[in-house]
Amino acid sequence: MKAHILIIDDEPDILESLELVLTSHGYRVSNVLDAKTALSILEYTKIDVVVTDIRMPGLDGIRFLKHAKQTDPALKIIILTGYATTTKAIKRLIQNGAEQILMKPLESVDQLLQVVDNTLRK
Repeated sequence: MKAHILIIDDEPDILESLELVLTSHGYRVSNVLDAKTALSILEYTKIDVVVTDIRMPGLDGIRFLKHAKQTDPALKIIILTGYATTTKAIKRLIQNGAEQILMKPLESVDQLLQVVDNTLRK
């Protein structure tokens, strides 16, 4: 079986569609609606890649990124956002440990699959 991917997004439709795409390509997928729950999953479950939104209620994606990297510095994190449009915002995400940043809406399903595959190869 391929890698285990954790998806975090506060929009159930996005979770469902990303899970469908990734599981149809052989990935094992867990998904949650908030970053706090995701952190507790990371404590007990081997996750290979996290795909997370930035703007979420409670613990936002940037704070999640910092906490997750403290828990597992080798964890691969892909940011999926509609808001990181400035160079400064993108640099901040990468400085905090993001492997890749994808802009919403995704150009295609293939774009997500390619980024996940490339991230796993690193």
